[in-house]
Amino acid sequence: MSGFACFLPSEAMIHLRGNKIPEFLQGQLTCDTRKLSVGNAVMGALCNVKGRVLSDILVLQLSDSHIVLRLRQSLASNVADTLRRYAQFSRISVDLDSREDAIIGTRESGEISDYEPRAAGSMATTLCDGILTLRRGSAFGEVLSIDPHKPIDLAGRVARQTLDAEPRWAMETLRNGHYALELEDLGAFTPQALNYDLTGLVAFDKGCYTGQEIVARLHYKGHSKRRLQVLQAAHDLDTPAIARDTPLLTPEGITVGRCLRAESAADAPTVLAAEVQSEYLNTVLLLTNGEQLRPLAHEATHNQ
Repeated sequence: MSGFACFLPSEAMIHLRGNKIPEFLQGQLTCDTRKLSVGNAVMGALCNVKGRVLSDILVLQLSDSHIVLRLRQSLASNVADTLRRYAQFSRISVDLDSREDAIIGTRESGEISDYEPRAAGSMATTLCDGILTLRRGSAFGEVLSIDPHKPIDLAGRVARQTLDAEPRWAMETLRNGHYALELEDLGAFTPQALNYDLTGLVAFDKGCYTGQEIVARLHYKGHSKRRLQVLQAAHDLDTPAIARDTPLLTPEGITVGRCLRAESAADAPTVLAAEVQSEYLNTVLLLTNGEQLRPLAHEATHNQ
């Protein structure tokens, strides 16, 4: 496949400035911010007091006094307001950056496998002249304009851009196993239901954070009855017709899950994120019209 780059207007940044920001975030996010450094990003989630996820968040350190949170645009204002309530006591400023041309997604040429392992705690970053480059895997990356006076040269990133680059980037990112939350997902899932406990977004040895007691209790004493499953159709489907909550069935006609989001691009099979009963993970499921969906063999669900 040809490489491409595209602006990601559905993504946003939150700038935190002040002293001891990693220590502040340690008490807010599920990830261990002690692993954060200039050159190494970590990924986690912000939960409410009931242990429900408000947003998945990528944490990028630029300096000892400046950290950037990368998340979905639809959730950014809510997350910024939540963090401000606590950050004021630590004299940390929280500023929302909603520029639609501040983040681009990149995909290099060549084929990739169904599952490309990615350690959430070891995403390499490089900062140069106000532009931060993030390596999500061997084929995927992001480029972020930290300095609003330093725009990104999109044309210079890859040899070719395509008209459907943003949908393709979203589809292949989902295909790689991570479901980025939107406003409709706010407070709807535990970290375990999204496989965050299996993909490195939750550190169970880091100490307290908002919602930690409930998240830990489910991990040590309970069992998540539903898990995230990424499924792929045999061909490109009519994704607008696959609404959220569309039932997913076994070949015997038993409803065992629901669709959360479908992503597609021209000349590529449709990929779905689904919430599936744990005992039916990694099995072939059907849409109500009989369309067959095969599970993508991500490590998180494969080990269930």
